[in-house]
Amino acid sequence: MKITLDTNCIIDIERNRPAAASLRTLIDASRRGQVELAVAAISASEKMQSGDYLTNFSEFEERLEQVGLSGARILEPIGIWGVTFWGHFLWSDDSMARLFEEIHAILFPNIPFDSEAYRSTRKLPPGNLDPHWRNAICDDLALWCHIYYRRDAFLTSDANFHKQSKKPKLATIGAREILRPEELARRMPT
Repeated sequence: MKITLDTNCIIDIERNRPAAASLRTLIDASRRGQVELAVAAISASEKMQSGDYLTNFSEFEERLEQVGLSGARILEPIGIWGVTFWGHFLWSDDSMARLFEEIHAILFPNIPFDSEAYRSTRKLPPGNLDPHWRNAICDDLALWCHIYYRRDAFLTSDANFHKQSKKPKLATIGAREILRPEELARRMPT
């Protein structure tokens, strides 16, 4: 089984939240070759607990190592200027961009997809990458990676992905299963 962990899974392990035990079970299953774990490279672009952003991708790789995910496959998203890290993204074609926009329309129907439109509606200065917009784009791209790389289960504790108004639509466009870490860990053989 190919499992994609979202950014919240990394945070769950770092903060030793209740889901951390389930995630460690999955990390152990990965080491035994029972599952394949992956994280989206876009997780490196999310805001850190300190409120800052990482300045280079190697900091993200160190973070993965600290939480026991150094062996996880890293899935590259579509490149977004000012958001993704150089050398850790894909140049997109029309079909890749359509999937990205489709995911955004489901997850964040009230947030303009285009950064210029977002800035315009909020009267922000040019070049401002508002954290709210950026977070939505990072969530979109995490799921985009999961779908694009044809993974089996997307793990997240983010309630937005689990809403009944969204989850079936996401499954229809290729997300397959969206689960909480505990749900999948219960399926693992002991």
